[in-house]
Amino acid sequence: MTQSTSETETRHKAPRITLTQATHFLLASNAGRQRAVSDCSKIIDFNTYWSPMRNAIASVHQTKIPNLQELIDETLKQRGRKFENYTIAARSYSLTTDSLGLNGEKVKRLQSNGFKPVLIIGGLSISVNPEVVLAGDKIYIQKLYFGKDIPMTEVVAQQIMALINWSIIPENESMSFLNDVWRGKVFQQSADQNASLERLTLNCKSFVSISDALKRQSGAA
Repeated sequence: MTQSTSETETRHKAPRITLTQATHFLLASNAGRQRAVSDCSKIIDFNTYWSPMRNAIASVHQTKIPNLQELIDETLKQRGRKFENYTIAARSYSLTTDSLGLNGEKVKRLQSNGFKPVLIIGGLSISVNPEVVLAGDKIYIQKLYFGKDIPMTEVVAQQIMALINWSIIPENESMSFLNDVWRGKVFQQSADQNASLERLTLNCKSFVSISDALKRQSGAA
């Protein structure tokens, strides 16, 4: 799937959200989608919150530590809200890399010419920010989902992974995983990425429709 010229030209007009916000919308019930769209107006810097964890994971892979116990121990030094969240994330990541055999893989920092940081799909602009990109025989991309109250579903996970794969400019074969951190469940991309992108396109159009309706309501108030 490629971006059309019309989508590229209207980038500045498209509502823009993060991949995390898109995930929350996709997981919301029909009744809860309006609130999910409204919540996107709140400024939450997820990148800053999780950047120390991403950096720690990158450091582990760069030094080829045989297991991630040291990473887990390091998170115990954190304070405040990050204490519990970082500890759970580190343990989950350790189990994931063990099960996938990726402990020896090196982190690859994809440059701007290898990764599209923002995509427009269904009239919605989404910033793509997978937590971990590992380079071995394939490019392994892992997105971490930290939702405590709502479990990840297979259908939503496939849509997120399809979007992430679409953002990679083909160099090597890629494989995406989505890690439901709080439940220790890992989803792996399916072979039929097009079906997931088509489903995501419809959901993005729904987001834009709800967003436009909320703006009209706000203007009439």
